Amino acid sequence: MAPRRAACRGSVLRKGPSARSNIVPLTLSRARSHARLRADAGQTAPRHANREDLIAIALDTLAYARRLREAGFSEEQAEGQARALAIAMTDSLTTKQDLREFEMRVDARFERVDARFEQIERHLDTRLNEFEKRLEIRLAAQDQRLDARLGEMTARFEGRLADLERRTTVRLLAGIGVVSALVKLL
Repeated sequence: MAPRRAACRGSVLRKGPSARSNIVPLTLSRARSHARLRADAGQTAPRHANREDLIAIALDTLAYARRLREAGFSEEQAEGQARALAIAMTDSLTTKQDLREFEMRVDARFERVDARFEQIERHLDTRLNEFEKRLEIRLAAQDQRLDARLGEMTARFEGRLADLERRTTVRLLAGIGVVSALVKLL
């Protein structure tokens, strides 16, 4: 008969002659008893020792213990090794619950990052609007200064042009007067 593989929440050997299968699911009460065994041995408890949703591992502890006995281990050593391996695998594997908790932490962190980015974006939008307003005010002031200066230059140019026209007219009239006096003399 081929050994049955357990696809349960972890497994340990069941002791005693009445055991039909030596594959026993690792339940919460068993996890607590294993935690006590680990504590007695000076080991730390697994991360999930107090959770209902424990790791599902496929470990046939009966077949593993039989292989150890065939390799020369005593019955007690083989069963102890099988239990220790089941505990070690339970301690080191990640559960779906672990992944869900990790996903929730990552989602929460992303939500905080998104909120922070939105806050930064609002702050930058506010600063940009303030900068645009200040720039518009400065440009309007500069435009007014340029208009005033252009007005002054236009007035000076028109004044000089009028002065030039007057002097030209005076000279032209003086020239006409001289020519007319010469024509009378001749």
